[in-house]
Amino acid sequence: MKRYYKLAAFCILVCGMLLPILSHSKEPSLSQTVEIKLKRLRDTAGISALVSDYSSRIQSSQILYRGRQAVKYSTVANGSNYWSDGRFMPGSIMYNKKHYDSVYMNIDAFAGNLEIKIANTDISLVLDPEKVEAFCIGKRPFIYMGSEQTLLPQGYYEVLYCGEVVLLKGVRKLLMSSVDNMNGTDGIGYDDPHYKMGLATYYKYLPYYYYLNGNEVKRLKRGRHILAFYPKERRAIKNYLHYKYNYATIDIERYIVEVASYAESLK
Repeated sequence: MKRYYKLAAFCILVCGMLLPILSHSKEPSLSQTVEIKLKRLRDTAGISALVSDYSSRIQSSQILYRGRQAVKYSTVANGSNYWSDGRFMPGSIMYNKKHYDSVYMNIDAFAGNLEIKIANTDISLVLDPEKVEAFCIGKRPFIYMGSEQTLLPQGYYEVLYCGEVVLLKGVRKLLMSSVDNMNGTDGIGYDDPHYKMGLATYYKYLPYYYYLNGNEVKRLKRGRHILAFYPKERRAIKNYLHYKYNYATIDIERYIVEVASYAESLK
C-alpha cells in the first residue's frame, strides 16, 4: 500500500511538471495567431443563420456594442486623425466572438481607437479593443494585437501579407505644425484637395511595418531590410523586382509584399 501511494505521488509530481511544458508547446506563435484570427473572420462570414445585418440590429434605445461615444476633436488641422482619411467604410468584424457585416468603420490613428458609425446618425462609437479579434474595412484585413502577447506594441494592424511569414502595417498620427506644404504621402499621408496652405497645424502620417516569422518579430524601417531574411533568394528576388518594377516608383508596401510572395514561390 505504501508503495502504491509513493507511485501515485510520483505520478502527480511528474504530471505537474510536464503539463505547463506541454501546454506551452501547444500555444500558437505570433504569426500563427494572426492567421487564426483572420481565419475565424473568414469562416464565420456569410453564415446567415448566425449573422444579422448590423444596421437592422441598431435601435435608437439600444446600442449593439455599448461602446463609448468617440471624441470630436476641436483642433482645426490639415489632414485627418483617421488611418487614411475621415471616410467610414463598410466591412465585417469579429467582435466579442460574434461576426457582424455591413459595419461602417474607421481607425482613429491619433488615439489608437477603432470606431463604428451608428446607422443614420453622425455618432460614432469606440469599440473595446480587447473584444476586437479581426475585421475588414472594404477588402483590407485588420487585426488587434493586445495584451495576449508582448512581442508587438498593442494596437491595430493591417495585414499586408499572410503566408509562411506575416507582414503587418501600423499607422500613427501625430499633431504637428509646419509652414511648409505637408499635403501628400510624406506629410498628411494622402492628397487632400481641400488642403489649407495658411493652416500650419496638421496630422502627421507615420506608417510602420513588421515582419513576423513564428515568434520572430522585426520592424522594417526600409523596404530593402526584408531582403536580410532571404539571403539565398536575394539575387533572384532583386532580379525579379528589377524586371517587374521601376525601383524609383515602387512603394514600401508593394515592395515587401512582392519580396515575401516571390520568395515563398521559390521554395
